[in-house]
Amino acid sequence: MRLCKKGHQQQPKIGFGIKKSLKHKNFDGFYTKIIKNVSDIQGIDKSKEVALISSKVGIKNRLAILKEAKHNNIKVVNVKDIDRFIIETEKNLEERRKENKKKIMEKKKKQEVKEKKEETKEEKEKEIKKEVLGSKIQEPEHKKLESMPKDKNIDFPKQKIIPGNKSWS
Repeated sequence: MRLCKKGHQQQPKIGFGIKKSLKHKNFDGFYTKIIKNVSDIQGIDKSKEVALISSKVGIKNRLAILKEAKHNNIKVVNVKDIDRFIIETEKNLEERRKENKKKIMEKKKKQEVKEKKEETKEEKEKEIKKEVLGSKIQEPEHKKLESMPKDKNIDFPKQKIIPGNKSWS
C-alpha cells in the first residue's frame, strides 16, 4: 500500500479536496442540520440551512416536525412533498387507530363469550352436584356402610432399594 503496488488501495493525495467555502454543504449550497425533535427545527436559519429528519424519529414526531417546517417555510431534504406526506401519514394513522379499536372490541367480545361459557359450566356443575347430593341423601345408610372398605389400615411390606443391586425379588 505504501509503495503504491498493484492490488492495494490507493492512498489519498493532495489536490482532490473541496474548497473550504463548499465543505459540508449539499448540492444546493445549504448546510444540512439533523432534526431529532420539534425544538431542533426552530433553531434553523432558512437562508443557510436545510433540515434532515433523523431516521430514528417516529411517525407522530415526524408529522409534528413537518408541520412546524411547513409553517416556518423550511426545506426538508428527505421529504419531497411535505403536504402530500402529511396527508398520507394522517390517513394511515387513522386507519391504524380504527383497526386497533376493532381488535380491542373483538378481544372484549371473545372474553365475554368465554366468561359466559364458564358461567354455564359452573351452573351445570352446581346442578350436577345438587342431583348427586340429592340422590345420596335418599340413599339408605346401610348401603353406604357396605360400599366403604372394611380395612382402612392395610400395611404393605417395605423394601429397601439399594442402587446398583438389580435383584428385585
